[in-house]
Amino acid sequence: MGTLVEVKVVSDDPNVAYRAIENAFERMREIEDLMTAKRPGSLVERIGRDAVERAMKIPDELFAVIETCQRYAMLTQGAFDISVAPVTRLWLFDRPMETIPSEEDVRNALEFVGFQGIRLDQKTGSIQLERKGMGLDLGGGAKGYAVDEAVHRLKELGIKAGIVNAGGDLKVFGIKPGRIPWNIGIQDPQHSDRIMGSIMLTDRALVTSGDYERFIVYEGIKYHHIIDPKTGWPARGCKSVSIECHRAFDADILSTAIFVLGPEKGMALLERLPGVEGMIVDASGGIYVSSGWKDKLKLHRSPVP
Repeated sequence: MGTLVEVKVVSDDPNVAYRAIENAFERMREIEDLMTAKRPGSLVERIGRDAVERAMKIPDELFAVIETCQRYAMLTQGAFDISVAPVTRLWLFDRPMETIPSEEDVRNALEFVGFQGIRLDQKTGSIQLERKGMGLDLGGGAKGYAVDEAVHRLKELGIKAGIVNAGGDLKVFGIKPGRIPWNIGIQDPQHSDRIMGSIMLTDRALVTSGDYERFIVYEGIKYHHIIDPKTGWPARGCKSVSIECHRAFDADILSTAIFVLGPEKGMALLERLPGVEGMIVDASGGIYVSSGWKDKLKLHRSPVP
């Protein structure tokens, strides 16, 4: 998944702990194999090639993930859109980049972006893309989904408390020794060596998306990996977005979508969603905190009133 994954568990038996941790990693590897589009011949890559002329039957798990992504695409009016693959292929943040895509290349790629062109058939469990040239990129949600599944596997194997963290997509469950919740720090997007705030959580997910994760500086301008599906260019309104909710899958998608929407529209959406809280750091460093976090989040600097 292109990131460092850490699994910690609380257990009285080291053998049980190590077996559970290895199983959790194995479950995440299964999901990566199923949902990556970056490996030639992978299932998601083949959807872009083979699901145009006719519908293509896909595994139930992948179908359910894509279906959830489509619901969020509608909810966010396309701020989250897994059909953005033709554009994200132009931005090779996983390898050294010496230049950026041309405006013409981005404009041409956008012709094949639009979640409305993804057709799902629940009866047959199949997918079809509207036209040749389209493709899927599940990177904005699959990592969170993998975190949820890893936690589920740990619980199945008898682990009562732990944390799974996949490069900022994390979920905690149970309580630490001493009967205390997990204290989770949130990185300051302007200073990579600092924590800008912390919050106590248990049985919750917290995902942060930021412009500091993967980026290049080209001709004095910073270009990061969170692409606005409507423009094809990095979204500019935020520096980071942190989302807390029950599932890391939902938090992963929402942190991306709200980053693209920007502070005003993003916070409006955040306040409408039950059971979802969070924080936005805008492009100038201003902090916006949702109403449910105001008394829970310990900030090291003041939010926007």
